[in-house]
Amino acid sequence: MTPSPDPAAAGNDLPHPTAIARPAGEVNAAFVRVTADALPDRKWHFELGLPRDTKLAPSSGLVPIAGGELVSLALFHRDDPACDIEVYGQLLDREIDAADWLDWWLAQMGVRVVSRHPMYAIGGMIGDVVGEWDADGQSFAGRFFATKWGTRLVLVWSRATRADYPRIAEDLFVTLTTFRLTDDSAGLLAERVNTISHALPVPFKIVIPESWDVQPDPAPPHVAAFQATLRPPRGMAQDVMLGKLSAAVVARAAVRDAAEALGNTLAALRDIGIDVADAPHHEELNLPPAEGSWGLVTHATVQGTPLEVRCRAVLFPQAWVIAAVLGPGRDQVPLAWMQNKRTLDIVTRLVRFAPPDAAETPEE
Repeated sequence: MTPSPDPAAAGNDLPHPTAIARPAGEVNAAFVRVTADALPDRKWHFELGLPRDTKLAPSSGLVPIAGGELVSLALFHRDDPACDIEVYGQLLDREIDAADWLDWWLAQMGVRVVSRHPMYAIGGMIGDVVGEWDADGQSFAGRFFATKWGTRLVLVWSRATRADYPRIAEDLFVTLTTFRLTDDSAGLLAERVNTISHALPVPFKIVIPESWDVQPDPAPPHVAAFQATLRPPRGMAQDVMLGKLSAAVVARAAVRDAAEALGNTLAALRDIGIDVADAPHHEELNLPPAEGSWGLVTHATVQGTPLEVRCRAVLFPQAWVIAAVLGPGRDQVPLAWMQNKRTLDIVTRLVRFAPPDAAETPEE
């Protein structure tokens, strides 16, 4: 996936390298692998490659706590050209994509996005953004890299003056490609999961984060279906509708193509009184063993409230997996939007077709 420029920043001269142009030997000579292990909680120890003239600033010794804010784990500084690389951490209690969190965070910080290079990982989309901002009468630029390991979300923020950034852009890419948390035992997701399994139309297992309440949906033998409702977090009114998901595993022969699958999904929403706008579907990133993935995003109205609908149809060798999630838009309730989007990925992509007593599930 190549970097995609923000339309508002077309023609921007800030590079977003995704490959190293220098010979490997030159890079190895210029960089040293650093292990940051001074924090009291070893779950936040990490490694990364840094230019040899980089120095570590004194640490606050703080580590992220449950329900807490983003915490600076370490700050590295380079004098020539002047550049800071700061690593932050935050504990998650809901499963989201790091890339979506990064977009939200950059908007809060007033950073103007120049280009994005999101990358798919089974634990969620990784965010990789080049952006610019102004502070104290100067223009700055940087690269922002956000990823997650289980409940641990990590942000690596590399920054310099806008004039200096192009000179160090490749160095920053080297650092990002070498970053890793040294404790990788936390599993893939920020939440435990519940498992939905059925023998018809074919034996399968689907997992869903435990923040969703699941209800079976009666269906004919060629379909296995369920509904799920996203529970509001603590401190929020429990009668607020944050997310409704409908999913089905359908025999291959029962659906002609993706257009029919997604069209039937929108029709089913209309049948229960939801005013859903038509929208074209598009081919999406496909992950083997699936044979194809198609989706659409549109808007809907429920009792006068505007909502977003995301639908996906994935064709596997054994069956179709078709799902739709209804909830607030990105600008209405950002966290719920992130959860809904990520849960649609999990339900439609982390599917196992095998006898229910033998299928594998992702680590919790």
